[in-house]
Amino acid sequence: MPIIVDFRQVKAHLPQILDPVRAGEEVLITRAGRACARLVRVEEGGVSRHPARIQGRVDPSFFDPLITAERIAWGWAR
Repeated sequence: MPIIVDFRQVKAHLPQILDPVRAGEEVLITRAGRACARLVRVEEGGVSRHPARIQGRVDPSFFDPLITAERIAWGWAR
């Protein structure tokens, strides 16, 4: 059963609200009596990602200007 907390309480007491989340509890945040967000603990040991390291190369033609038909398809020209 999640802990239910109003949005105003979250704004005023976020460090205290995060304590049960760190312990594995789920916190449901409400606004005007309606659920709007859920806080859960982030699991440790996820997959290590390196977004700046891509394997392979981009073809130099990738940087060529778009032809008129492609610009029209993207909505950049008429």
